Amino acid sequence: MFEYELHEARATELHRQAAERRLAREAAKADKKARKSGRVHGRSHGRQWVKAA
Repeated sequence: MFEYELHEARATELHRQAAERRLAREAAKADKKARKSGRVHGRSHGRQWVKAA
């Protein structure tokens, strides 16, 4: 019984890490999209960002 509980705790931990990674990836995706359209730092030309990236 103890081993099962241990396993469940590890699964929960892994699940939490996966959720955090997914959130980070989504944030990065949104950031990239904002850069491409030039919204970051108030730049109106997205091209500069694409070159820099």
